[in-house]
Amino acid sequence: MPQYAVNLGSMMELTRKPADLPLLLLLRGIVTDQAICTESGKDAIHTAVLVKDDVSAERWQAIVTLIRKKYRYNQFPLYEKADGRWKKLR
Repeated sequence: MPQYAVNLGSMMELTRKPADLPLLLLLRGIVTDQAICTESGKDAIHTAVLVKDDVSAERWQAIVTLIRKKYRYNQFPLYEKADGRWKKLR
């Protein structure tokens, strides 16, 4: 079963603009409180929170599509664990 994660810093930035509140509420509904590092030996910029296991691949893809309409992949990193490694989703 694939694992997904949302960059913690990017998610925290959503609190700064009222227009981003709906996106923040959407993400808060699917993430856990478990933080991970997506790149070993790296700093806090690579900290992410795991997405709940019960979020289907279809739902996750819909959320990725929604976020990508507003933010590029390097502005708002989203991750998927593949082959034991975290990769950024475009």
